[in-house]
Amino acid sequence: MDVKQLTSFITDRVDPAKLTDAKALLSDFLGEDNKLDVGDITRFLSKLGGLLKPGKADEVKEAVTKFAGENAAGGLNLGDIAGKIFGK
Repeated sequence: MDVKQLTSFITDRVDPAKLTDAKALLSDFLGEDNKLDVGDITRFLSKLGGLLKPGKADEVKEAVTKFAGENAAGGLNLGDIAGKIFGK
């Protein structure tokens, strides 16, 4: 999944009333290089969770962690981190 696909995937699952906030959050966290910094994944997912439509957190969590995991180093388990944030 590239950054454009990820952005579209997320924004399709955001509460329409919070779409502007979600786009700003994505822009802030993806930065100019269009990469999600693994060090920021916890903050990103915790902020994103409050912007999603009901019932969409799990599928967004999976997509974001997969995207970020492609750039992960060492033994960091992004799925575990996301699970703690979303309570699963």
